[in-house]
Amino acid sequence: LRLVPCFHDWVPKSLAADWETGAVIAEETVLHNRWYLGPCSSDGKLVRMESGELKVVPGAYSPTGPRCMLTQIDGIRAGRCADGESSERVQPGGFAQVYPCAKRWHQFFSVGNGEVAPRGSIHMTIPRHIVARIRDGGYDQASNLCLGVLGRGDNDEDEWEEDVMKLSEYNDNAEDSMYEANSEEAEEAEEYDEESVDAVEESGESLLPLSEWKGLPLATTRCSNNGAVIEWLFVPYIVEEESQTVEAANESVGEEVKEEL
Repeated sequence: LRLVPCFHDWVPKSLAADWETGAVIAEETVLHNRWYLGPCSSDGKLVRMESGELKVVPGAYSPTGPRCMLTQIDGIRAGRCADGESSERVQPGGFAQVYPCAKRWHQFFSVGNGEVAPRGSIHMTIPRHIVARIRDGGYDQASNLCLGVLGRGDNDEDEWEEDVMKLSEYNDNAEDSMYEANSEEAEEAEEYDEESVDAVEESGESLLPLSEWKGLPLATTRCSNNGAVIEWLFVPYIVEEESQTVEAANESVGEEVKEEL
């Protein structure tokens, strides 16, 4: 699961300032950018604002509002879910991935309301028994992890000794192709972290634009990691009908459209 632009390169850069308040044409958006939000838990409510932000209405038992699955709509992984857990780590979180929907805790996400997580962020809640077990082991573990990028914030996670040992074991077994792919992503992100720090120091800016992380893997990190956590907007897209006729156009009926999230 990587950070990619919203639109294809060939789309004219002529969007209005408040384009996110309306809808976008499906054909102009990058294929893997289209997601279905749901199913969601029934405790609480999400309301889309004109700005594209989702307003969270807490439930009676859930202060973070509904917890939802994010399902990819199209592409070769259509029907699979966003997953905030990296399979090669002991520590919760890590590089996000697209995985068959298994209704596990790390496939349910909430939208930040400014209390548990920053407004507009996408975050997951780690079960209490897992948090308690980790803290009993001497580690500091946040209860919520937010979707963002590594190397941009001020509070990235440290590697656990268990993860370092596990990586070493995987390195001794090169037959695990899944690990090799994840390892390449980790090395790529680590190298880019160093380049990003150098670039920030040279530019004098406090943060580089997110476009500098284009093509790099998204990761779940502590929600207090300022600069790393991304604010997301939820914008519907329009699927243009192919059966338009000249007669309909002459009658000014207008183009029929179908909105989807």
